[in-house]
This record gives sequence, structure tokens and C-alpha cells, in this order.
Amino acid sequence: DGFKLVKWNNRVEIMPLTVNLSGGGLRFKTPEYLEPATLVAVSLFLPLTPPQVIHVVAETLRCSEIMLNRERGTSYSTALRFHFINDKDQETLIAFIFSEQRRLLSGRAGTR
Repeated sequence: DGFKLVKWNNRVEIMPLTVNLSGGGLRFKTPEYLEPATLVAVSLFLPLTPPQVIHVVAETLRCSEIMLNRERGTSYSTALRFHFINDKDQETLIAFIFSEQRRLLSGRAGTR
């Protein structure tokens, strides 16, 4: 479930994927290497009601090749730290993360 990333470096599309998201940054799989300290414009689509887009500038902290990969081609685990994010947007992002954690925990409690 989710949104796809379009025009990654003006050449490929990345279908929805699981990301590791926090109030301070994110980690996700990319099709190419990003040099550490590279600044990246990121638009986060949050599936809220109504949907919300948060725009941030993030800095690449690390980018390492994924050695065991089921898909063809080379992939990288890329970690970004939010460099410029509006305070209100960051609060919305953190509230969304807590909401998702509660939803996942309540789903696990129902299966016991």
C-alpha cells in the first residue's frame, strides 16, 4: 500500500515500499548510490484524512549496497536526515508515526 516515487533522478519509478520513518529522517531502498552529505528534496505523502504532503530537505547520512537482494540490479539502503522541515509538519509526521504504531500494536494484540 502506498504511493510510488516518480522521476527518481529523471529516469525510473520506484513502486511503493516500506520505509523506516522517524521524526528526524528516513531510510529506504534506492536504485542508485547517493553520496553522503548530498542534499535531497523529499515529498512525503501521508495517508491521512485528507491526505497530506510534507516537503523537506534531507541530507544523505549513509548509502550502502544491499548485498542480498531478491530483485535484479543493484540497490542501496539510503539513510537521510531531515535538514529543513517546518515545525508544524514535523509535529504532523510524529503524530502520524505514533498513530501507525498504535494501529500496528492493536492489530497484534487482537491476534493473541
